[in-house]
Amino acid sequence: MALGVGYRRSQEWDVRPYDDLSNAFAFTARQPYVLILDKVSLYVLELVTRHPRPAATERFVVTVGVRLGAAEAERRFERVLGELSGAGLIELVEQQEAAR
Repeated sequence: MALGVGYRRSQEWDVRPYDDLSNAFAFTARQPYVLILDKVSLYVLELVTRHPRPAATERFVVTVGVRLGAAEAERRFERVLGELSGAGLIELVEQQEAAR
């Protein structure tokens, strides 16, 4: 029985953070194509692939909301999550599978 939904990194993309974690390269052989993820995008990617979505959202809002305010932080999280999904960097999966 599924516990809900979560995300995992797409196997089509190889994400390599810079040494200082300021940005990350994301490569795919599919087109071939390269993206540069900023630190907010990299943070959201890490959160949603390691935690259930509600917990990932909460962690982001607690961290980023200090500077932006909670409502703006949640909007930013949703926007970046949509961008990551739209680019194919993450895939929606059943929660028990996402936890692997």
